[in-house]
Amino acid sequence: KAADQGDPSAQVALGDIFAEEKFGRVDYSQAVNWYRKAADQGWPGGEFGLAMRYLLGQGVPQDMEEARHWLTPAANQGHPDAQFLLATMFQGGQGGPANTAAAAKYYELAAKDGLPKAQYRLGLLLASDRSNGASLLSAYKWLVLAQDSVKESAATAQELQKLLTPAQLAQAEGEIDEWRAAHLPRQSSRQSALPDRSEERRVGKECRSRW
Repeated sequence: KAADQGDPSAQVALGDIFAEEKFGRVDYSQAVNWYRKAADQGWPGGEFGLAMRYLLGQGVPQDMEEARHWLTPAANQGHPDAQFLLATMFQGGQGGPANTAAAAKYYELAAKDGLPKAQYRLGLLLASDRSNGASLLSAYKWLVLAQDSVKESAATAQELQKLLTPAQLAQAEGEIDEWRAAHLPRQSSRQSALPDRSEERRVGKECRSRW
């Protein structure tokens, strides 16, 4: 009823139901319908849900340009999964021209929100410029923060550790400690208050694994 009355959060919830087999079967056309209604109201969950359908060709023809189009406003409103996927599209040139600076921007937004995959990808991107000490310091920071969840992050962090001066390493460790102190308690409390989005993240993981 709330969805029919135009409530965007209810529309997203209904889109999730149709996309996640909660009626015993998938109906991606209905999912697209409800995500679009929420997206047209500027609701980030609707924009992200619609983008995922275009990304995976579920209920609509696969269209990377449309996926990138709908990920952009969701990412700009602080949706971390949208930020991560948009960054991967900018980095890989899916749905439009490649743009490394834009990729770094959106990876960083998601990384600051605590998304380990984004921290890892940002670390790798920054580490690619071995001549830039500041870039290497930031790369080391994000790779260390990611390594509890992304195991391959540790090896690259160890490589970078050898390239940092003692002063740079001390600065990086200080920034790591500050980030953890500021974000880990907030992440824990926020996660306990959020609705379960495990399926949305599963779909995102499936998509990311293809790139």
